[in-house]
Amino acid sequence: MLQQCVLRLDTWAAWWHHRPLFGLLAGLIIGSFLGTSTPLSPALIALLILTTAVVAWPWPHRHLQACCRLFLMGLILTHLPLSWQQRALPPNHIAHLLPHLARQRIQIEGELDRPVDARHNRQYVFVHLQRLHGPNGWQSVTGRIRLKIHTAHTGLLPGDRIRVEKLRLHPIRNFENPGRFDFRAHMHRLGIYAVGGVSRPERLHLLARPQAWRLDRLFAQWRQHLLQHIHAHLPPPANAVLAAIVLGQRGALTPDMEEDFRAAGLAHLLVVSGLHVGFVVMASFVSLRTLFRYLRSWAPRAWVPAWRPTPTAALLSMTPLLLYCSLVRWKVSTARAAMMAGSYLLALTVSRQRAPLHALSLAAVLVLLFDPAALFTLGFQLSFAAVTMILLVSQRRTSQPLSGWRRALCSGGLATSAAFMGTLPILAGAFHAIPIYSPLTNLILLPLISLLVPAGGIALLLTSLWPASASLVFAPLTPLLTGLATIAQTIASRPEALYHIAAPPTAVSMGCYGLLMCILLMPRERFGQRLRWSAFSLCALVILGGLGWEYQTSQVRQLRVTFFDVGIGDAILIHTPQGRNILIDGGGTYNGQFDIGARVIAPVLWQYHIGRFDLMALIHMHPNHARGLASLFRLFGAQHLLTNGSPIFADYLQNMIALGTQRGTLMHAAPTGPRHWQWGRLQLNLLSPPFHASPLPWQPPTENDRSLVLHLLKLP
Repeated sequence: MLQQCVLRLDTWAAWWHHRPLFGLLAGLIIGSFLGTSTPLSPALIALLILTTAVVAWPWPHRHLQACCRLFLMGLILTHLPLSWQQRALPPNHIAHLLPHLARQRIQIEGELDRPVDARHNRQYVFVHLQRLHGPNGWQSVTGRIRLKIHTAHTGLLPGDRIRVEKLRLHPIRNFENPGRFDFRAHMHRLGIYAVGGVSRPERLHLLARPQAWRLDRLFAQWRQHLLQHIHAHLPPPANAVLAAIVLGQRGALTPDMEEDFRAAGLAHLLVVSGLHVGFVVMASFVSLRTLFRYLRSWAPRAWVPAWRPTPTAALLSMTPLLLYCSLVRWKVSTARAAMMAGSYLLALTVSRQRAPLHALSLAAVLVLLFDPAALFTLGFQLSFAAVTMILLVSQRRTSQPLSGWRRALCSGGLATSAAFMGTLPILAGAFHAIPIYSPLTNLILLPLISLLVPAGGIALLLTSLWPASASLVFAPLTPLLTGLATIAQTIASRPEALYHIAAPPTAVSMGCYGLLMCILLMPRERFGQRLRWSAFSLCALVILGGLGWEYQTSQVRQLRVTFFDVGIGDAILIHTPQGRNILIDGGGTYNGQFDIGARVIAPVLWQYHIGRFDLMALIHMHPNHARGLASLFRLFGAQHLLTNGSPIFADYLQNMIALGTQRGTLMHAAPTGPRHWQWGRLQLNLLSPPFHASPLPWQPPTENDRSLVLHLLKLP
């Protein structure tokens, strides 16, 4: 029996042996997971050496041995770098010095090792430290930090050496709430161990610019030059949309615009990916092939070498591909698209058959070899999941007697639906939301997007070659870009556009992907009908088990009081045994640049399956209590809203009151409102401010003194 199983495994491994990238990719993925969860130790090194020796020893089943070798190679290539990264910090690394620099103002000197990341009205600068001036004077230091500079433009480029004065560095912290995003681990995977802020630009000094020529600096200058032309010749919001969909620069997009595109299912347009790279490659290839065909038919043969137009155009199209990807920066989605497009062009060059799944696997292997931690980024997961599902659906599709626009409509509908299904579990887990209109929106807007992306690229190319033509080439794009932003805003304004849910358990997500694989790969499966249905049943059982566990854990029939970690401020959730939900405050920041309510508290509330609150209470009007509550009121709503009766001047609070009036929320001001709320045996009493027929006689000197004082009491 055991021998039969081994023979069957060897037969199955023969299929994988002829597709070595799949086995290598599986090892890379498992190694990335183990590298972040299993520390490097002598026992682990000994185990890897022993396993390598076993795999290297001759086996009677050569196909199975070849698959094991590829898998082990991938595991080692990602596991060891990630494990070593956690142990290899030198003694003078900034991570070791941070405990001694708590609450101290220091000076740092370092070099920018990547382009500045612009977001709204602030800039994020990534500095590789060289020197630090602390309590013990100047000392050599290493490590990367991220600085937030409160200015719209810094003019800094990669390679610039800077000094920052009166800087406070802080270790990276998480909001310690259930199910929170592990921001600390994410930054550590990027090699960043400290953050700081520069509120006054005069504290930042440029010491020197690099003497040697740097390619990344050249592309950063070109990118800044194009952005200046865009913002000078296009009005908002057209300038922000063009910069995002062509260059991938979202610095001019407001938070509301980004939220509109996400709710409409168009967020992928703001990230340079396969759609953008595909247009560049297609335009270059078609133009060059047409040119070479024209030259061969017109020019004498002595003037034109005996080059075939298609392979020559494919080879030369690699140049604009590399230039464009370097211009927009080599992010994960861009790198994936570039590698797939490059493999397609190389196949055309050497007249070989194209294999899209092999090209996708090659792209994933190269990305993970270059950066094993990329597996845990949302860009990697969404990009590869969407393209994998599109390729599987396209291979599964049978030929249909369609032509013309019907065929294009069918292909577009299948592609958008496949991408939506492939990314649905990831979107639900990362954002707790599903853009309902995403497949329909992308299908309808596909002609507009197909026009905007290449037209915007051509306009930027003409602007680079002939700056005086900027006004002329940008003028036709303005109504199209504005229309795209308006469509996204209109769709996002629909209350059902974004459906918020709890993040599905990992078992449910894996089961869903398993079901999709069973459905799409069933005709090509080699294990037989019985094993195929066994895998299908197992995936369905995993999904049902995960959903059952989630339902069981969400049914809380006891009093639960949750104090959220919101930094400076408060946020308290009370869940009664009768299923009532009360929220007291919602945290917030004073400048409003980070939405504590929507980004920190709302994911926990969705995970608790809360849809609407019975009571929301605002202790007082300070932003660190009120901003987050206003955001949560917009997302969830409440039957009753209680405030302390202070005058409302902030626009976000005025919008909350107006929205509550529109929704029929009962508004209560503490001095004149009800004093008690009761749900079963649970009673909430208002102790302060004291009751008055009018709020005017009770006016303490400060807003903190006018705070609500609530008493939660369980009656016998």
